[in-house]
Amino acid sequence: MLKNKVYDARFLTPLMIVITYVWIQLFNLSGIGVNAGMVYQMILVLYVFFLTFYKQIKPLQKLYLVLGILFCLIGDMALSRAFDTPNGYRLPIGMGLFFIGHVNFILGIFSFRKPKIKSFRTNFLIVFSVIVLLFVFTVFNPDELLLSILAIVYAVALGIGLTLGLSMKDNPIYRFLAWGYGIFIFSDWLIAIRAIKGWNTPDLINNQGVWLTYIVALSLICYSIVHLNRSINK
Repeated sequence: MLKNKVYDARFLTPLMIVITYVWIQLFNLSGIGVNAGMVYQMILVLYVFFLTFYKQIKPLQKLYLVLGILFCLIGDMALSRAFDTPNGYRLPIGMGLFFIGHVNFILGIFSFRKPKIKSFRTNFLIVFSVIVLLFVFTVFNPDELLLSILAIVYAVALGIGLTLGLSMKDNPIYRFLAWGYGIFIFSDWLIAIRAIKGWNTPDLINNQGVWLTYIVALSLICYSIVHLNRSINK
């Protein structure tokens, strides 16, 4: 009975709101600061957890998808200074946590379906070239060499998710995945041009612009991954 109710928005939405509220209070009691963006991500964590937990998929697939969104949340907590990180390592730690999250997403996606090698290779070469050129000319900073290298490696990892979405045109779900990863790369690029390259960008972009694109991107990715086992004909 509970299994059927979880798919009912009339049951799932209030449940996620209550659990999110309790989650926030526990964070506050432990001294971890919570902002609006983190709240939205908590709801997405619960969304992925419930919809994957009750789907007829392999336990390892469920683990990949839930770990993916959890590490994205923790990575954003690090970047948002919700908890203390070693001085000067906030950005590398945040990128590392996000990297782990997206590796889990990608492993989960591959476990559902593998793209045709030729299509994947062609799309990856295009995506890889665009990302490297974009980051070399707009992000790379010799004064921040470590961050610059980490940013390019991280962006290429995101490019694999984008490539997967572009390589499976016969399944509409992967269109959302492609859009999600494309916007995600753009959102992280907005952060990188300021934090690494040192460009002065308007506060509207630094705050609302980054958060809006990030939440939209993560929502599209989460929607995609919880429907990866849907039949192509549906």
